Amino acid sequence: MTDLRCDALILGGGIAGLWALARLRNQGLGAALLSRGPLGAGQTLWSQGIIHGGVKYTLGRAAGRAARAIAPMPGLWRDALAGRGPVPLPGARTLSDHQIMWTTPGLGSRVFAAAAGAALRAGVDRLSGQRRPAWLAGSPAGVHAYAVPEPIVDVPSVIAELARAHAPALGLIDRVASIDPESGAVVVVDHLGRSASVRAGLIVLAAGAGNPALLDACAPPVPDPPRMQRRPLHMVMAFDAPADVHGHCIGMGTTPRLTVTTATRATGQRVWCLGGTLAEHGVGRPAQEHADTARRELHACLPWLDLSGLRLRTGTIDRAEGFTPDGSRPDEPTITAHKRLLTVWPTKLAFAPLVAERVLASALALRSPSGPDLAACDPQRAGLLAAAGHPALGPGAHAVTPRPLGSSGVQLPPIGLGTVKLGRTAALRLAAPAVIPTDEDALALLRTAAALGVRLIDTAPAYGTSESRLGQLLPMAGPRDRWFLCTKAGETFDPTSAGSTWDFSPAHVQRSVEGSLERLRVDRLDLALLHFASSSPDAAVLRDGQAIAALRSLQARGLVGLVGASVGSPGGAELAVERCDVVMLTLNSHDLSMAAIAARAAARGVGVLAKRPLASGHADPLSSLRAALRTPGVTAAVIGTTSPEHLARAVAAADA
Repeated sequence: MTDLRCDALILGGGIAGLWALARLRNQGLGAALLSRGPLGAGQTLWSQGIIHGGVKYTLGRAAGRAARAIAPMPGLWRDALAGRGPVPLPGARTLSDHQIMWTTPGLGSRVFAAAAGAALRAGVDRLSGQRRPAWLAGSPAGVHAYAVPEPIVDVPSVIAELARAHAPALGLIDRVASIDPESGAVVVVDHLGRSASVRAGLIVLAAGAGNPALLDACAPPVPDPPRMQRRPLHMVMAFDAPADVHGHCIGMGTTPRLTVTTATRATGQRVWCLGGTLAEHGVGRPAQEHADTARRELHACLPWLDLSGLRLRTGTIDRAEGFTPDGSRPDEPTITAHKRLLTVWPTKLAFAPLVAERVLASALALRSPSGPDLAACDPQRAGLLAAAGHPALGPGAHAVTPRPLGSSGVQLPPIGLGTVKLGRTAALRLAAPAVIPTDEDALALLRTAAALGVRLIDTAPAYGTSESRLGQLLPMAGPRDRWFLCTKAGETFDPTSAGSTWDFSPAHVQRSVEGSLERLRVDRLDLALLHFASSSPDAAVLRDGQAIAALRSLQARGLVGLVGASVGSPGGAELAVERCDVVMLTLNSHDLSMAAIAARAAARGVGVLAKRPLASGHADPLSSLRAALRTPGVTAAVIGTTSPEHLARAVAAADA
């Protein structure tokens, strides 16, 4: 690959790195950003999007350094969202131009509200009567409310706008091999094992929790390297929320009792993202216990709203920050310089503009008078794949409802991705013709799957080049442990004749699975199925038992997690329920003939996956999918699509 020359190289694709990239490029500097995964993954997309100006930091104490440092941020963000300033973001969405602070009716909260009201700075407006938002209309006497001029942004749209505006400067890598802080030399490796060298005037480490590993890659080593701390959160998503709420319920402490922001899905469904003291104190709680606690807190903070329809899910995230001796939140961004190296932890989403200004100052101080040709900073022209963001899905995308896969201990979201059309289109009996996608389109599909929370990837040797393409592309969409890989054995497809043959001998089954491991570039499969069709002798093979025994042998060797069968007949299905960990059945609105078998499988602790849930396009897709997923015992339905939009609609329908 071609080497790169940059005024600044940013490693890390969160909000701090992206905003800094935009600031540098808009100033005319040659800058590039390299990311190991989808842009915004991790802390950025878990952010609730409130652009704090320091008001909440005055609760229970005098405004200090934290409040002063963050005070200018709402104004800078408003300029950007209006398309003004050094980093214009005209395509990003504002969910609300202010947030609401409100109290509960109790005496303690009223006393605290009086103290807080005295401490709040000018610009905070106490709301009463008709000036209150609709969701506060039913609140009882004693509930105080304040409008705080701190905007709430749709974080995915901010990431998407930054990525769109600076797409040529974004590159995807597998790892950073070495960093020389003295010369500015960086060596990176892509997912194909190819190396590229970068020479940068300034190297910015903005990878959040990944910064310590990047510091370890420095040679010569950084003396007394900056330290990181993690402050975990146990967040909660509340689906089918009754109102658009953005703000903090004030408790008796210095952290809001409950922080609520609202995202609206394409289907119109509202999703609340819940943080604050609830998320901080919920660390270590089991998911169901935490969801129950969240429901009690919601009833305490919003008792006048009808919350009976809420469905709650939880998720954990680490806040990676610069180290403080007492483990508390840093007052401002942590930025440490060493020669040509700048290590950054932004502390808060709101601080992104401040981080960018400090990065710009460092880059200008270290810039070569001649400066590089801007084209020399283009990672894609150098041979790297483009880094891309998550679809603008909102916080609900992070909490897809998992379902148990029988008694295996595995839990999976209700939608899996079938990949036959990544490798072949012949002999599929589709309602409409299909085209095998390019690598770029296939990668976009897999990244969308990751962003939607999809884990199950279904493939097979009979799917043409599907396994080989997944082996190359899946690592670019997410790490191995985020995928649940399922492949099959027994069917061989001949592209010349467009026909299949079947061989379920133990030797063939073993060779098939070993070949799949090689093509998928993994050392273990999560699930291996015998691959039957309606015309293949599934009942006879399962009754004989040798093919299943071959899979069990591979399971004993640690090459396979679970074993099962994708069956074609009711007789085969009944035998699979008796002998397998997992059974894959045809289930859709046109064919529910095996629904009773699915229920019996569930009763025995056998996992059930639905194949052909869309009836290969011969039925209304959403009603057919729901019919499959509502069948008792079904864990997930495998959707065979190459369209990110179709996959997103399927996930939304499954979660509705």
